[in-house]
This record gives sequence, structure tokens and C-alpha cells, in this order.
Amino acid sequence: MIEPLRTINKKYIYPATPTFIKTYFPNDYNKFINMRTEALTPTNKIWDTRLRDYQNEDVDILTRRTSNGVFNQQRLGKTPETLVALRYQNPGGTVIIVSPKSVHYNWYQETIKWYTDSVCCIKGTPSHRKNLYNQNYKVYIMSYETASIDYLLLKPTTLILDEAHRINNFKGTNSKQSPTFTKHIMYLSYNSIYKYALTGTPTSNYAWDIFAILHFLYPNIFRFYWNFINYYFSTEEIYIKQKDDTISKPIKFKSPEKEKELREFLETISIQRKRKDHMKWLPKIDKKTIKIPMEKKQKIWYNELQKTFECKELNYDCPNSLALFTRSRMITTIYGNKIDFILNFIKDYPEQQIIIASTFTQFIKDLHNKIPNSKIIIGATPAEERKQLETNFNNRLFPILIGNIAVLKEGLKLENGNTIIIANPSLNYGDNEQLEDRFIPTTEEIAKQKDINQIIYLITENSIDEYVDNCLAKKMNSVSIINNYKNYKGTN
Repeated sequence: MIEPLRTINKKYIYPATPTFIKTYFPNDYNKFINMRTEALTPTNKIWDTRLRDYQNEDVDILTRRTSNGVFNQQRLGKTPETLVALRYQNPGGTVIIVSPKSVHYNWYQETIKWYTDSVCCIKGTPSHRKNLYNQNYKVYIMSYETASIDYLLLKPTTLILDEAHRINNFKGTNSKQSPTFTKHIMYLSYNSIYKYALTGTPTSNYAWDIFAILHFLYPNIFRFYWNFINYYFSTEEIYIKQKDDTISKPIKFKSPEKEKELREFLETISIQRKRKDHMKWLPKIDKKTIKIPMEKKQKIWYNELQKTFECKELNYDCPNSLALFTRSRMITTIYGNKIDFILNFIKDYPEQQIIIASTFTQFIKDLHNKIPNSKIIIGATPAEERKQLETNFNNRLFPILIGNIAVLKEGLKLENGNTIIIANPSLNYGDNEQLEDRFIPTTEEIAKQKDINQIIYLITENSIDEYVDNCLAKKMNSVSIINNYKNYKGTN
């Protein structure tokens, strides 16, 4: 399944790993290891004086490969080092940057700063987008949805995926489990020479989630999902009652040797830096969970919903388990004591810059109406307005920022914030991690000015909130969390 060695001008060896070389090429082990080490050892070259030392080292490595994973933790500067590496690779042709819509404006600014001013953000009707493609910009920035719709019109020489973990549900071009948009993204990758996958969470839940990114970067090596699974992982048969059939499911690495080999491979084809190694001045973050009792009325609504799948007073009707799951979370978030806790916290700590996050837009709007001098960021907030709100918040022009987790977690630097209050977390563990990273300071000077750094998760006692909290602690995926809820007994 895995091609053991590749050479470029008899110098660069990749994606070979020490374990793989030792197993299959024992006689040439020392020679190949020396060549691999040379290919992965940075020089002291300064590629851009604006970059930090470790970023220049990263550029040194990135410029030696045509396919790269950039898996540095959030706030270490994946975007500038990628664009600088691209500048020196000078690939020619068209560069396509696929990213969440919420960070298009950020990519636009960064591209002008680090790479080229021949850049265009793609949006609008199909005819308008087609006209933009014909204007031959050097860089086009677009959403995953647009890239999927227009994939037959795009001919990138370079393809950059931001938040690349979004393709983790890809199981193969012929797999019915693979969403159409991931298949179209892969189609673009097959026709690209230079490829970059950027994400601080390459495996959001399980180690085997990395297959999609590996296929994106090296489709001729990691060709088939189940070949990859059977090579690295043990599997078990799971019975699916609805289909009256069994499916095979990966459960763990086959052996420590297989785990080591895969880790070595990722070290060979990617940059993986941790904040603790390069930002030793980072302040300690106080992370806590606060449990809140239900109100009497709230408890009645919640228990009625669990027992009858409906709540007449709220006009809730739950025809399926997903609806029950969602409505249960709405009751524990929108109608309980969480709002009172937040209002009291703001009153008790008027000097703090506070970020409040939720998955429910209704909750965000209700809270915004109750808090004077607060601002909100939701999906409908334009990119330019988001950046202005970011600047004003960090300049302390207003104290409270409220927003959707899905929006706040991407492309915003809220480093002057003191407290993040999460009213109800995302079901994706990685989304919550990204949100937590939003207020981490990027410089030592900012860090020294902050005396409070805390993250508060609000949980309604004896409810679905406790179930979700336990599931996220186990890093369960959202589908499993929802499907398993029917077995949870959480009524009062």
C-alpha cells in the first residue's frame, strides 16, 4: 500500500519513515536515514525577517516538498509561513485557497501581506463567479461549498485547504459514505501540483480520521480507506439493528509498531509544533465547569420532553431522536438559570473582557438584548464587520462579545479577552478546543498585561448537559453522541 521511498535529485527522501526503512530496507538503513535527516533538517536561512525563528525553520522544510501538512497548534502562524513558502516555491499557475467563509477576509489580508496582491474572494452567482475566474487572478479564495460547486471550472496549480479536518469524513471517491463536497475537493487535489493541508486538529476524534488528509496530500500512496485501516488498525464487527447487518469498524492501532510508523510518517510529511515549546510565556488558563440547578418550570418542561417527546407549552414536538436531542439542549440553555449566572458574572466583574459562546443563535440574541454595550457575531455577520468587532474588542471599546461557536472559533484573535463562558458546547470536541484558543495571546507583551485567563463551561445539573460533557471528555464524535442519547436516563 505504501510506497517506501521517493527521491528528488537524489537528495530528498519522503515519505519514508525510520520504522518502514528498517523493516523493508535493512541493508540500506543508514544511508536512507542520513538522506531523510538531511531533508528534514532546517538551515539557518531567514526567508522573511517578519517571521519568527521557528516559522523560518518551517518555511525551510515546506519549500522542499510539493505536498505538506501544516499541523501547528492554533496561534503559531500557519497562514504566513504557508504563504511565504509558496512565494519561494513560485509554482506559477493558479492558487486556490479553500477555507471557511468566516475567514475569507483574513486570508485576503494575509495573502496581500505575505504573497501577492493579485487575489480575489469568490462569491456571488454562478455567472459572476465564472467571470471572476476568467480574470486570471493569481489567488482565488473560496468556501468549501463554492469549491465543490465550481470544481469543474477550477484548474489549480496549488491547492490550500484551511481547516483541513473538514474533509475527515472522506472514505474514498467511490464510497457512499463520502459526502459529495469531499469527493470534489479530492478531484481538485488530483490535478494540483502543490498541496497544503492546514489544521491544528488533523484528527478531531480518532487516529484513523487522518486518512482523508493523507489521501489529499498523497493519493497514490494512501489510495483506499480500508487498505489504510487494515494496515494500521484492528477492527471489529458492529451490528446495526436498523439494517439488520454488521459493519466493520476500526477500534485501535494493531500494535505499538504500527502506531510508531504512522506517527513517523506524519513527522516526515508535516509540520507539527506545540505552543508550549515556542510560547513558554503563555499564561496559565483556569478551566472550570460550573453546574447550575434547573428552575422549577424548566424541570417540568425538560421531564415532559424526555417522557413524551413533546412539550406543549413550548410547542416542541420531537418526531425523532435528533429533534429530542436538540430540543433538550435548548431547554437547558435558553430557558434556565444560565442567563442569570452570566448576567451576575458580568455585574460582579465589570472590568473583564468577556466572550460568551453558544451553538444557539436565539440564545445569543436574547442575551445580547439583556446586556448593555455588548456586541454579537453570528453567521450572518459580514467578514469586514467581524474583523472590526475583533479590533474594537481587543482595544476595549466594548466589554462583552457574544457569538456562535462555529463563527468565533475561526479566524478571530480575541487575545485581550479575560474569560470565555461557554453556555453549551459544540458536539465537535475540536471546535471547542479552537474556541478556547481564541483568547490565547500571540505575544509576550500581551500576555503580561493579562492577569485573568479562564474558561467556564456551564452545565445544567441532571440533564443532557452532563451527558454531553461526559461524551466530549471521551472525544466521542457528534453522531455517536446523538445516537447514544436514547440510552441516557437524564430526567429529574
